[in-house]
Amino acid sequence: MDAYRYNDAWKASVDRCGEEWRAYCEAVSVLKRFFQNQVLRGRRLAVLDYETALQLKREKHGQQGDALAARLRSDFLLIGTHEGERIEKEAVSQLEQYRPAA
Repeated sequence: MDAYRYNDAWKASVDRCGEEWRAYCEAVSVLKRFFQNQVLRGRRLAVLDYETALQLKREKHGQQGDALAARLRSDFLLIGTHEGERIEKEAVSQLEQYRPAA
């Protein structure tokens, strides 16, 4: 089995201003938003928001848009597989911090 591309060693050594780091952070952000939308709006609307993010990526970046959307999708799935549980807990916890008291 291949090693996870975004492992702790990679995170410790990557250029935090570089393209690889930005792509990782974008995928984590989309994944976090997916989990939050799933709690707030349901799975169907969370999927729709995710698909809209991919479509906007395609439209915004012209000829490179398809490749960038494909990378975002690939990273979303990869990170979700390896870090999804942690990211979901963090995303839901952030929601709870900002919800008004009942």
